[in-house]
Order: sequence, then structure tokens, then C-alpha cells
Amino acid sequence: MGNTDTQMPGVAPGQEISPEMKESVRVYWSMLSNMMHAPESRSGFQKTLGAYGDPYLDVPNTTKLIMDKADMMIAESGAKPAPLEAKFLVSQNLVGDIIDVGRAVYKWEITDADIGQLYQDSLQHYIEEGLADKSIDVMELQEKAEALMTPEQREAAIAYQKQAGIPDSPDPRAITMSLRNQNGGQAL
Repeated sequence: MGNTDTQMPGVAPGQEISPEMKESVRVYWSMLSNMMHAPESRSGFQKTLGAYGDPYLDVPNTTKLIMDKADMMIAESGAKPAPLEAKFLVSQNLVGDIIDVGRAVYKWEITDADIGQLYQDSLQHYIEEGLADKSIDVMELQEKAEALMTPEQREAAIAYQKQAGIPDSPDPRAITMSLRNQNGGQAL
């Protein structure tokens, strides 16, 4: 499931993305890949991956954990966070690599047909948890990333939105707060 030199992680052949997004994808993928495969972190990653003994629990939870850890490292370094679109694009390769490691280390018997469902489950888990812990901004999710989601993922986001009492159309105050948060808390 890995990436070739000519293909960006998660970017379909012919899909147009900006040079800035390409760089975000490249940097974020490099960080995630290093967290899984670097000698100093490999054993911890593999233990986390086998925590539940069930790929249908381990893959979504490990995906979220790795992405959260990367986001924490980025925040601690003071660097600009990876855009949500870059995270979604990279997540496909991340899930593929997690599955490959699970197959090799834990002898998971996952068919190619299961991979699509595991990816959907992982992304849905990431979105639901991110909305719940507020690490994903609802406005950003709706404005920027919805086009990248499958219909099932959109439905999960809408269901969470309704469950959480978030209105269908944003309150102007929410837009102002979202923009203010993106501007480092500064007045607009």
C-alpha cells in the first residue's frame, strides 16, 4: 500500500492539489511513516497495534493514536498544524501501512475487500473522536474536507453534528470564533 516517488500519499492519479498541499502531505506522511517504522519507535507502535487482538478495533484506534501523536509533536514544535485535507489524504496510506504491519506481525488475515471497510472505520473513528475532543473544527470539516469523504463518512459527521446539537448552518458567531482560532486568537 506504500507510496511511489511519483505518487503522493492518498492523492489519486490526475488529482490536482496545490503545491502547498503537496508539501503538507509530504511532510505529514514522512512524520507518520517515521513514527511507525523508525527503529526507536517500531516496537511501541507494534504493541499499540496489537492491543485489542482484533484488526477491526486495532486499525481505527492505532490510526487515531498515531495521527494524534503527530499532531501533538507538531504543536509542541510550534510548527503550523497539518491541514485536515492533508490528514485525510495521508490517512489512506497510513491505514494501508498499519494493515501491512498487522499482517506481518500478528498474522492478520485481512482480505483486500476488508481494507476498504477498515479505512472507512478508521476515518470515521478519527472524525468522530476529533469532533468529540474538539481537535477537529466543525467548520473546517464542513468547509474543506467534506468533498474528500465518502457518503458514509459524511453521514457519520452529520449524525454526530445532530447528536451534539450543532446546527445545520453555522451561527455567524461560530464562524467568527473559528476564524479567530485560526488566527491564533487574535481579533479579525
